[in-house]
Amino acid sequence: AQGISTGPYSITFTTPQVTLNAPLPPLNLFPSNVESITIGNSSGTSTVIDGSSQYRPFFIAKGDLFRPVTLQNLKIQNVRAQGGNGGSGGAG
Repeated sequence: AQGISTGPYSITFTTPQVTLNAPLPPLNLFPSNVESITIGNSSGTSTVIDGSSQYRPFFIAKGDLFRPVTLQNLKIQNVRAQGGNGGSGGAG
Protein backbone atom coordinates (compact mmCIF):
# COMPACT_ATOMS: atom_id res chain seq x y z
CA ALA A 1 0.00 0.00 0.00
CA GLN A 2 1.27 3.40 -0.86
CA GLY A 3 1.98 5.88 1.94
CA ILE A 4 2.64 3.31 4.67
CA SER A 5 5.99 3.62 6.41
CA THR A 6 8.36 0.67 6.40
CA GLY A 7 8.87 0.50 10.15
CA PRO A 8 10.24 -0.73 12.43
CA TYR A 9 7.08 -0.30 14.46
CA SER A 10 6.61 -0.06 18.22
CA ILE A 11 3.72 -0.27 20.66
CA THR A 12 4.73 1.54 23.84
CA PHE A 13 2.88 1.40 27.15
CA THR A 14 3.19 4.38 29.49
CA THR A 15 1.08 3.02 32.35
CA PRO A 16 2.27 0.50 34.96
CA GLN A 17 -0.59 -1.93 34.24
CA VAL A 18 -2.95 -2.75 31.40
CA THR A 19 -5.93 -4.95 32.31
CA LEU A 20 -7.67 -6.46 29.30
CA ASN A 21 -11.47 -6.43 29.13
CA ALA A 22 -11.55 -7.84 25.58
CA PRO A 23 -9.15 -9.75 23.34
CA LEU A 24 -6.49 -7.71 21.56
CA PRO A 25 -6.60 -7.84 17.75
CA PRO A 26 -4.01 -10.09 16.06
CA LEU A 27 -0.77 -8.53 14.89
CA ASN A 28 -0.31 -9.20 11.19
CA LEU A 29 3.35 -9.03 10.12
CA PHE A 30 2.80 -10.30 6.60
CA PRO A 31 2.83 -7.03 4.61
CA SER A 32 6.25 -6.49 3.12
CA ASN A 33 6.44 -3.01 4.68
CA VAL A 34 6.69 -4.40 8.24
CA GLU A 35 10.35 -4.80 9.25
CA SER A 36 9.88 -5.60 12.93
CA ILE A 37 7.77 -4.67 15.93
CA THR A 38 8.68 -3.98 19.55
CA ILE A 39 5.98 -4.14 22.22
CA GLY A 40 6.56 -2.87 25.71
CA ASN A 41 8.05 -0.14 27.81
CA SER A 42 11.43 1.33 26.96
CA SER A 43 11.79 3.20 30.27
CA GLY A 44 13.38 0.22 32.03
CA THR A 45 10.40 -0.39 34.31
CA SER A 46 8.00 -3.24 33.63
CA THR A 47 4.43 -2.88 32.46
CA VAL A 48 2.00 -5.59 33.60
CA ILE A 49 -0.38 -6.98 30.98
CA ASP A 50 -3.21 -8.71 32.86
CA GLY A 51 -5.58 -10.89 30.85
CA SER A 52 -8.26 -11.06 33.57
CA SER A 53 -7.85 -14.88 33.43
CA GLN A 54 -9.81 -14.99 30.17
CA TYR A 55 -8.05 -13.06 27.38
CA ARG A 56 -5.06 -13.82 25.18
CA PRO A 57 -2.55 -10.95 25.42
CA PHE A 58 -0.82 -11.07 22.03
CA PHE A 59 -1.35 -13.12 18.91
CA ILE A 60 1.04 -12.88 15.98
CA ALA A 61 -1.13 -13.75 12.99
CA LYS A 62 1.56 -13.87 10.33
CA GLY A 63 5.26 -13.34 10.08
CA ASP A 64 8.54 -15.06 9.53
CA LEU A 65 12.07 -15.19 10.91
CA PHE A 66 12.93 -11.98 9.10
CA ARG A 67 10.22 -9.95 10.83
CA PRO A 68 10.94 -10.30 14.55
CA VAL A 69 8.65 -9.35 17.41
CA THR A 70 10.34 -8.15 20.60
CA LEU A 71 8.57 -8.00 23.98
CA GLN A 72 10.38 -5.48 26.17
CA ASN A 73 9.97 -4.94 29.94
CA LEU A 74 6.61 -6.72 30.12
CA LYS A 75 5.14 -8.92 32.81
CA ILE A 76 2.30 -10.97 31.37
CA GLN A 77 -0.08 -12.53 33.90
CA ASN A 78 -3.52 -14.11 34.24
CA VAL A 79 -3.85 -14.74 30.51
CA ARG A 80 -5.44 -17.41 28.36
CA ALA A 81 -3.14 -19.44 26.12
CA GLN A 82 -5.03 -20.16 22.90
CA GLY A 83 -3.79 -21.02 19.43
CA GLY A 84 -5.24 -19.72 16.19
CA ASN A 85 -8.27 -20.98 14.28
CA GLY A 86 -6.23 -22.56 11.47
CA GLY A 87 -4.45 -25.90 11.48
CA SER A 88 -4.92 -27.75 14.73
CA GLY A 89 -5.67 -24.55 16.69
CA GLY A 90 -3.47 -25.86 19.48
CA ALA A 91 -2.76 -24.05 22.70
CA GLY A 92 -0.34 -21.11 22.58
